[in-house]
Amino acid sequence: MRIYLILVNIVILSLFNSCCTKKYCGNAGDINELYFNNYLDHELDSIKVYSYARFSDYSEIVDSSFAEYDELGEENRARLSKTLNVEYNHRIHVISTGQIFTVSDFELEERVCNTCFPFRPDDDFYMVVRSFFLNGMKKNGSRIEITK
Repeated sequence: MRIYLILVNIVILSLFNSCCTKKYCGNAGDINELYFNNYLDHELDSIKVYSYARFSDYSEIVDSSFAEYDELGEENRARLSKTLNVEYNHRIHVISTGQIFTVSDFELEERVCNTCFPFRPDDDFYMVVRSFFLNGMKKNGSRIEITK
């Protein structure tokens, strides 16, 4: 009888464990690429990203980094050397063209990840970017796409 109870408990625990999803969930801090439309390859060889304190009106710089150009099929993209911190506002400077783009006011949304029946651990939630402002215009999603 005792062995029977142990086996039943093992089966029940196995069933509960199999209901858990175990996948990687993105996070708001995972913005590590910029996409460019209508640019020539040589125009994207030098891209600098400056980060500013959120309410400093782009006067208090807190960090800077480079973006490395990489042609992806028909899309031009630049990989950031550091992920874009959504707690800051940013200026993206395309050095060869002299253009400067502002990225600001990230709006975040909490989403569920790795649900586990019948309970949910505390770390099941992650943040994603719902929207942001590019040069003062609201954009939905987390893809930062710059058009010439």
